[in-house]
Amino acid sequence: MQYEGELVAVIGKKARNLSEAEALSCVLGYTLGNDVSERTWQAQDRTLWRAKNCDTFKPMGPFIATGLDPMALTVGVRVNGRVESEYETSKMLFSAQHYISQISKYMTLWPGDVVWLGTDNATLPDLKHGDVCEIFQNDIGVLRNPVVRAGA
Repeated sequence: MQYEGELVAVIGKKARNLSEAEALSCVLGYTLGNDVSERTWQAQDRTLWRAKNCDTFKPMGPFIATGLDPMALTVGVRVNGRVESEYETSKMLFSAQHYISQISKYMTLWPGDVVWLGTDNATLPDLKHGDVCEIFQNDIGVLRNPVVRAGA
């Protein structure tokens, strides 16, 4: 099982067919997400439905921060207190504006929807029972998740 620390856009108003220049106009604010991924299931299923969507996967928080430039942030991940990765959103493959604009061409965005904006690279080490995974960003705070094996 692996973590993926991501910036998450929280939609604040209905939007459809937005240009990149308009894309952030529908965003209420930003939070953090841990895109927990069970890679064994992903390989077995050849899809992501089970590997990324089980109970307790996809935690978000701790707050929704407003007034941020989504392309001028640093997002990091700590496992058991050790920084495992940090990335600058300015270096993401696609900007938040591009991603939200493209999504809005195919689906209506509604207040309360969330758009996960991706991560920077492979996630190591694998998480195990007893670990504590933290996704952090200075303006948003720390999303802290203890890892507990089901039934433990």
